[in-house]
Amino acid sequence: ENWMEPWLEHVRKVSTKPVVSVGRLTSPDTMVSLVKRGLVDFIGAARPSIADPFLPNKIKEGRPEDIRECIGCNICIASQFMVTPARCTQNPTMMEEWRRGWHPEKLNIARSQSSVLVVGSGPAGLEAAHALGKRGYAVALAESSRDLGGHLLKVTRLPGLGEWIRVRDYRLTQLGKLPNVELYPESDLTAEQILEFGYDH
Repeated sequence: ENWMEPWLEHVRKVSTKPVVSVGRLTSPDTMVSLVKRGLVDFIGAARPSIADPFLPNKIKEGRPEDIRECIGCNICIASQFMVTPARCTQNPTMMEEWRRGWHPEKLNIARSQSSVLVVGSGPAGLEAAHALGKRGYAVALAESSRDLGGHLLKVTRLPGLGEWIRVRDYRLTQLGKLPNVELYPESDLTAEQILEFGYDH
């Protein structure tokens, strides 16, 4: 994002028109800084808004920790090339709001007092624990290793993929706000042990 600033300063000198900046701007701090310093008038944030449709409101409300920040994986664009429904790694409800009534922020309240054991803290396990916890279920998330994140911990060490750790970090931040969700790292479970715990699901 630093490469952009000299170019924007030049544009400001030669144009009196409103300036919109685009191009992988995902950090709310960077977005706000560019606008406040007068380098741009608007931020075009298509992919970041797919990842989190409430991005502007969360910036305005001072809740940057609640932003599902785009990781730049481009699965949304790849879906278009493959002529399949678009998807988003950070927002699992994307393209399903109308068809299935899914929503990234408003989840149906639990209709029972069921307890749920989620085994594995990869992206799917973290998202399951997060969604179930927000609905009000008593959730336990068990992970065999010390660090949560599953395969992401290896993937994010590859060149250029460090930002993908946001998938884990966002969910861990949100899980930390839910008193009805408990995390159990270093809990290698057998099928028999899982059944002995007596969780409803």
